[in-house]
Amino acid sequence: MSKKKSVEKKATDEIQEFKNKLAKSKLKVGDLFIDSYGEILRIGRIDFKEMYIHTEIQHGDRWSSYGSNKIDEFEDKSHIKLEKPIEEYETEAIKKLSDLESLRFSQGEISSTQALMKIDNQALIVTKNILEQMETKVEIIHRIVKRKLDQLNSIKHELSTQLAKVYKVIGIIEIYLGIKETIIQIQEGQSTPAETSVAFRQEILFMDEEVGDPTDGGLDFERIEQFDSWVTDNKNYNKLVPEEKCVVVLKPRRYEKEYAELSVFEQGFYNAYNKMTYILIRNGENLYRIFSENISIDPNFFPSKEQMGDLFDTAEGRKKDTWGHDIEEAQEQIVDYKKHLLLMRGLAERTDILHPLPEGFSFSNQESYEKHIQFIYDEGPSLTEGKETYENWKKRINEYIKRGSRILFTGYPWSLFTERYDELRRFPHYVSERPPKDIYLVDGVVCEKSIYRDGETERLICHYNPKDSVWGYYEYHERKRSIAFYLYKDDDFVLNYDLIDLESIERFLHDRYDRRNYLHMIPILYGIKRNRLKELEKEKALVKLIGSRNNVGELEVWRAIDWWKTKNIWKRPIMKDDAKALRMIERRLRK
Repeated sequence: MSKKKSVEKKATDEIQEFKNKLAKSKLKVGDLFIDSYGEILRIGRIDFKEMYIHTEIQHGDRWSSYGSNKIDEFEDKSHIKLEKPIEEYETEAIKKLSDLESLRFSQGEISSTQALMKIDNQALIVTKNILEQMETKVEIIHRIVKRKLDQLNSIKHELSTQLAKVYKVIGIIEIYLGIKETIIQIQEGQSTPAETSVAFRQEILFMDEEVGDPTDGGLDFERIEQFDSWVTDNKNYNKLVPEEKCVVVLKPRRYEKEYAELSVFEQGFYNAYNKMTYILIRNGENLYRIFSENISIDPNFFPSKEQMGDLFDTAEGRKKDTWGHDIEEAQEQIVDYKKHLLLMRGLAERTDILHPLPEGFSFSNQESYEKHIQFIYDEGPSLTEGKETYENWKKRINEYIKRGSRILFTGYPWSLFTERYDELRRFPHYVSERPPKDIYLVDGVVCEKSIYRDGETERLICHYNPKDSVWGYYEYHERKRSIAFYLYKDDDFVLNYDLIDLESIERFLHDRYDRRNYLHMIPILYGIKRNRLKELEKEKALVKLIGSRNNVGELEVWRAIDWWKTKNIWKRPIMKDDAKALRMIERRLRK
């Protein structure tokens, strides 16, 4: 027999086998089934050539194609045939569910071994058929219940969606009505005239950064009153709300605070309060701090015109490559921005916080917007005004740290205590205390390779003596040898002491743009300022002495001192009794 005829015969045999199975199972077009997912299907077509049974699923009054199945799937009970309308099965299922015991099969004497020996083969076959029928019945009930449960979950989801929309509308109404809203007047005075425009500032500010007090990890939600006091002191509100009638959004903190005494769960709970939204409103000399539980503003009070246009394009599906979740997210953001405006509208219409207002003023009127509302787009890097930021300044001057440089070290944070202090534990006499905050000389610079610090980097080696007691041969004595510890140029708690000037320090202490770094910036800058002022006071006497002895002006003497400090490897302040420094500086002046 040729290969072609062999293949044809095999195909014919398989088709015949398929027909035989079909006849044995009595399957025909129109038969109803319930599958393992609880879906009601019917046989729409039988393909004898491909040997597939094509099923359909009902959608309302019509049936549509569902899938293609092998005949084995109808034999292994993944599809159970229904002998009567599904409504009758559902009625029976509900009835059986109320009396589950009726579905149990009483084994009677079958469980007894002696009785089992008496039962003939025919009786066992009858029992087997009864058990199979009961199993099929229970399986049908189980699938019907699953189907009804899926339908119930679908209805529940629809109701939850509708309920969420209702809650959202209720929340919007509560924002306007001021429900769950707290208004605190922190300063009282004269209001602005009615014709004064209302200024809305876009950027969200942070109370702890504005106050700039790093004590105890900085201000948090438990010390909001400290912010209120700071705002009124020295008219600090002019920095936050400079316009006569002005609205700005604040939060207690930008970064989370570490509460050492609290558990991880409690820390999360506390830091959630640190992210709450507050509104600061100025009306002339009147200052108000407002808190509403119904609103959270992030990332800004209002978008730019370009951002708003982009949001509307996305929300209305006009933007390319936009997915369904993008549209929903854009719509949510638009609603959020409208909530912010609704909050202000409610405050204007139900309180006198922004009063007096011009006649005909309305938050829902475009003409009022243009005449009486001013949107200030202050978010972004424009606040630097082209000046060097603290991070860039610190990076630039720290690049010049080398052997002999003086650095101001403000102390290891607890997060680095173990990592940096492991090397101290290798000394013969164990050290438990961290190096204190102080000015240190860099005794050496070691190049090292580290996968954690972008390849090759420089480790700065410093020494200190904790003056603690250590065990000698026979007794304890005061430590004599200094102990090494290491730092890096990019550490937040390190700054090149020899290349800073008081002008830069003052600028960064009062610059609002860099206040986000205040937790590590303020302590280090104040530390430098204190030490530099002490040094300058001591050096002033030396400058006067050198100037009078060499008949030169003080400016020339200061330049010579700067030359001397730069020339020396080991940097140090100059005192009156520093004879070597005095000789070198005077020789420089004579030249």
